[in-house]
Amino acid sequence: IPLRLVGSEMCIRDRVSPETELRRLVDEKYLTPEQANAVELRRVRAFFSGALGRRVLKADKVYKEQRFIASVPAGLVDKALAPRDAALPVILQGAVDCMFEENGVLFIIDFKTDRCYDKNELWAHYGTQLKLYGEAMARVFQKPVADCMLYSFWLNQPVYEPEENA
Repeated sequence: IPLRLVGSEMCIRDRVSPETELRRLVDEKYLTPEQANAVELRRVRAFFSGALGRRVLKADKVYKEQRFIASVPAGLVDKALAPRDAALPVILQGAVDCMFEENGVLFIIDFKTDRCYDKNELWAHYGTQLKLYGEAMARVFQKPVADCMLYSFWLNQPVYEPEENA
C-alpha cells in the first residue's frame, strides 16, 4: 500500500495575527462563529511567544493539519499481538496538527485543549496516538522524527513523553 499525503505543506511565515487567522477560519467555514468565540486567543499568543512557538516560526518548513494514510506494523498499534501478527501491516489514517522541520529532521506537535493539570495523564491518554503519527510521518516523508510532543493550551506548555525512571 503506497504511503501518501492527503494535505499539503502550508506556510505560516506570513505571521498573521491570531485574530486574522481566526477570521479566516470562520470565513472559509472551518469553524462556526460559535466555535470561534470559544477560542481563547491569549492562549494562542502564549504558544507563539514561548520557546516552542518561536521554534515553529523559525523552522525550515511547517506543516499544518497534515493528513495522511500510511501502512504501519500492527505491533505498533497493539503491543499484545503475537510476533507473527505484530509484523502484519495495518492502515493508519489521521491528521497531524503541526509538524515542523529543522535541518532535515521532523518534530510533531499535537495540540490539546483538555482542562487537565496532570502532564502524565495527558500523555497516557494521547501518547500512543502521537507515537503512531510519528512513525507514519517518518514513513511518509522518509525523514527521521526527532520528537513528538503534546502542547497543552490549558497548561500553556509542551508535554513530552515521561521518562521511564521519572
